[in-house]
Amino acid sequence: MEVYIILLGLLISYLLYIYMSGKNKLCIYYQGDKICIPKPNMNARQVISIQLNALKKNADKGIQTAYKYASVSNRRSTGPYRRFYKMVNNNIYKHLLECYSWKFIPRTTEANKLQYRVGIRVHSRYDNQYYDYIFELSRQYDFRKRKPLYDPYTGINLKMFWRTDSVYLIEPIANEQEEDMNIYNEPLKSCKKSNNLEDNNGSWDFMGKCSEKGGGVHQICMNVNNKTKDFSTDTGQSDWSIQRVGKTHCMCLGAWSLYKAKQKNKDIEETNNELECEAIPKYSLTNDYLNKWSTWNGNELPGQIVEGVHSLVGQCYKKGNAKQKRSLRKNYKDMINKNHYKGVQFNENLI
Repeated sequence: MEVYIILLGLLISYLLYIYMSGKNKLCIYYQGDKICIPKPNMNARQVISIQLNALKKNADKGIQTAYKYASVSNRRSTGPYRRFYKMVNNNIYKHLLECYSWKFIPRTTEANKLQYRVGIRVHSRYDNQYYDYIFELSRQYDFRKRKPLYDPYTGINLKMFWRTDSVYLIEPIANEQEEDMNIYNEPLKSCKKSNNLEDNNGSWDFMGKCSEKGGGVHQICMNVNNKTKDFSTDTGQSDWSIQRVGKTHCMCLGAWSLYKAKQKNKDIEETNNELECEAIPKYSLTNDYLNKWSTWNGNELPGQIVEGVHSLVGQCYKKGNAKQKRSLRKNYKDMINKNHYKGVQFNENLI
C-alpha cells in the first residue's frame, strides 16, 4: 500500500512538473516548425509602460529608455541615438515628453502571439491638449535562423522579447471630454467584436469604431448574419458583405437608408435587430449628414432618409435602458426640429 502511495505521489509530481514546464514556455508555429522558448518576463503592455513612465518622468532619460526598447528594425530605420533623440523632440512626439499623464485607450488592442498594437492617450504638458498615439510592437527573434535575435545596442539576445516597431500620432483632441459619444450620449463603443481582434476589414477606425466623418461616412454598426448577408448587393454594390457573415461592419449612412427604404417598399426581405446601437455615433443624428443619409452613389430612393433614421431610432430605442431611451429621444427630437430637415416627413411620435 505504501508503495502505491509513493508511486502515486511521484506520478502527481511528474504531471505537475510537465504542466508547469509547459505553462512557462512560449511556443510559436513558424513555417511549419514549432519554436518553444522560456516565456519572457514582460508582456507588451509592461514594455510600453516602462517607456511611457520614463518619458513622463524625465525627457532625456525617457528617450534613452525608449531607444533601448526599440526593435532592431526600428533602430535600423531611425538611425543612431542622436538622430532618434532629435526625432522624439519634434512636434509629433514632443507631447510624450514629461506629459501630465498617459493611459491605454480602452478597446484598442489588436494582438496575436507575434504582434501587438494599442492606442495611447497622452495629456500634453506643452499645450494642455490630449493626443492619441498608436504603439506597435513585435516579438524579437531570428526566425530565419531559428535562434534569438542579437541586439547590437544592448548586447543581449532577444528571446521573443517585445520591442517597439513604431509609434505614430493619430490626432489631437481639445480635451478628454470631447471623446466621441454614441446615440445614447455615452462613450462610443467599438464596433469590432472583442473575439475577432484581427478583423481589420470592417470599415472602422484604428480603435474599431464607426467614427468616419468624411468619404462614405461609415457610421452604422451592423451585424452581418444570414439574414443581412446580401446588404451590399441589395444596395447596388458587389457581394462583399457575404464574406462578412458572423462579423460586424460599419455601414455607410446612405447605404443603410437605401437598404431600409427598399425593405419598406417590399423590394427586399425585411430585417430587424441587426444594429449595435452603442457603437453608432451621436453625430450621425445631426444636420451635418443630411446629404449622406439621402444619397447613395446614384442608387438612392426619394425620401430614403426617413426610413434610415426611423429604422435606426426604432431599433435602438427598443434596445436601450430607461436612461438610454431618454437620451435617444432627445437626440432624435433635436434632429428632426432642425431647419435643414424641413420638408422631410419624420414621425415626431416615433418614440
